[in-house]
Amino acid sequence: MQTLEEIEQINKVKYEKDYSPIQTSINTKLDKSDYYSLLTEFKLELIYKHMHNERVLDIGCGTGDYLFRYHDIITNGIGVDFSEKMLKEAKRKKENGNFKSIEFVCCDVKNLPFSNGFFELCYSYATLYYVPRIELAISEISRVLKSGSGVAILEFGNLYSLNTIVCKAYPEWAIPCHISTHEMRRIIRKAGLDIITWRAFQILPLWGDRPGWLRYLLHPFWKKLLQRRTVKGKMLDELISSAPLFKRFAFRHIIVCRKK
Repeated sequence: MQTLEEIEQINKVKYEKDYSPIQTSINTKLDKSDYYSLLTEFKLELIYKHMHNERVLDIGCGTGDYLFRYHDIITNGIGVDFSEKMLKEAKRKKENGNFKSIEFVCCDVKNLPFSNGFFELCYSYATLYYVPRIELAISEISRVLKSGSGVAILEFGNLYSLNTIVCKAYPEWAIPCHISTHEMRRIIRKAGLDIITWRAFQILPLWGDRPGWLRYLLHPFWKKLLQRRTVKGKMLDELISSAPLFKRFAFRHIIVCRKK
């Protein structure tokens, strides 16, 4: 059994070695017929909704695409990541695009080099479910948020989901650090954050072809079905995943919080 420190080091090595900047970049030309493009659209809209010409922190920024999207309305946008490879690409994009309000820092989310209450908005997408000792990370995010008005948009991965089973079937990839929905709520509250909204996605994995016994639930048909828009404008997947009966088994939980 690996320790949390060993998992952290393994994930850093795997990320640097096996993940490319192309894999982690978001597609700014969103494809309305693709589930993950629709999910990215939702994430971008959520950032915009809570952004008010302020100081913004992107945790696990990768190649910086979310920050670049809103560079013209950000006073100061800072992206942090542990990957020098990803940050090198982010800095290249910054220079090519002349994004003066954006900067990047290589650091650990559990030890952010910023003063208390420095940011008005912090968000983290597709990152926290690879971070061991997640409680320390959320505590740090809370520390650098402005008290009373600072907003955090946090994406967690649910331990009790079919997606966790699929992830474990791919040992060549980074080791998942998923937690239960109960643990998500406990950690957020302990960090001094109030939950504003909680939306869930991916009741089915919607990717992969392992393990074999799950093959019927991994068929591309489910992605096409669940990405359909409902009369309320949400994907069918979100409506099902956020329903009380299914919420604690959906994989992707995007929670908006405010610093007390």
